[in-house]
Amino acid sequence: MLSSVEIFAAGETGTEAFNLLLDGNVVQTFQNVGGDFESRQFERFVFEADGPVTADRVEIDFINDDFNANTGRDVNLFVDKIVVEGNTFEAESSETFHTGLIDNGEFVGPGFLQSEVLNVNGRISFLANQTRSFGTRIRVDASGDTGEEILQLQIDGQAVTDFTFDAAGQEQVLLFETDEIVDISRVRFAFVNDAFDESTGFDRNVRVRQFQTIDIQSGYRNIFNTTNGQVFASESFTDLDGVTAGLGRGGFLVTDSFLEVRETQTRIRVDAQGHTGEEILQIVQNGEVLAQFQASTDRETFFLESTEQINLEDLQVRFVNDAFDAETGFDRNLTVFNFQTIDLSSGEREIAWTLESDVFGSGVFDGQSVVDGRGINNTLVTNGFFQFQPHVV
Repeated sequence: MLSSVEIFAAGETGTEAFNLLLDGNVVQTFQNVGGDFESRQFERFVFEADGPVTADRVEIDFINDDFNANTGRDVNLFVDKIVVEGNTFEAESSETFHTGLIDNGEFVGPGFLQSEVLNVNGRISFLANQTRSFGTRIRVDASGDTGEEILQLQIDGQAVTDFTFDAAGQEQVLLFETDEIVDISRVRFAFVNDAFDESTGFDRNVRVRQFQTIDIQSGYRNIFNTTNGQVFASESFTDLDGVTAGLGRGGFLVTDSFLEVRETQTRIRVDAQGHTGEEILQIVQNGEVLAQFQASTDRETFFLESTEQINLEDLQVRFVNDAFDAETGFDRNLTVFNFQTIDLSSGEREIAWTLESDVFGSGVFDGQSVVDGRGINNTLVTNGFFQFQPHVV
């Protein structure tokens, strides 16, 4: 016997998308939601189920929140109600659970919020106060290049399930539930069946965009994008430096490797700008390269997090790919405005301004020639570095 679920929703921009979930599983995705919330004009979306459906099994998951501060474009979803087997269930009902929203610039945490608004990625669940149980839902958004990849979920180092992919190159939402309360620090995602055939070009790779834990009772979710500075990859690939380990490198796993959240102690920040957009800067601690970035022609802020306590004096910001062509005038130069360390436990920060006398620059221009010295210039015109040296006279 077929059962229908009708969703009445509106989008602020017409680009909004949401997943319909039954029992925590995505059964259909709806995109380009139109309508007009201000005039209470909602579009109707219909899902036909193979068997009986009750409202307590239904969740609406908003999946493409976005905000552009320059244009003011704000992607938001508004859910009026669902209709299940002819019975209406309102989003603003006191029995509808909401995972959270932004209200007057402040985040309102999960609860029975009696709101139709989803202005951050999240869910609403119907008749939730009758059915909500204890436990953790673990979600990972990922794809496999061939569709044959296996992404293993581990808790406390023990494998609990193997996720597989339905098709090549299509991002999927992969879900696992447990009755146990699981902190995200206990979770690891491991790519376990890498393979490459040079003769055919066959190449298994996994791309993980984000992962999260969701407390089933409260709806609270802890979300980490794989570029987050706390996400450690045992080996991941970037165009900039190939395959290596590190924090915040993204989730392109091209060998058997894993991703997990690690507690960090220090955040390193560098404000810099390239002259051509091809300049490469490295953050180096006591001779060891911690990370490297490519600077654009706009002033940018680069972040790196470390599990160690790092002193500002132990760091160098290096320019490593200088180039000059006298015929065309092409000239790579790197401007570094400042760099700093932030203690994540205390919030204290040390800042080095490259034009101050306590910052040593190697490879700067003094108006006549390339020299080494303090506070001379904030631009490296040849391969060189800046280093904080407050105790050197």
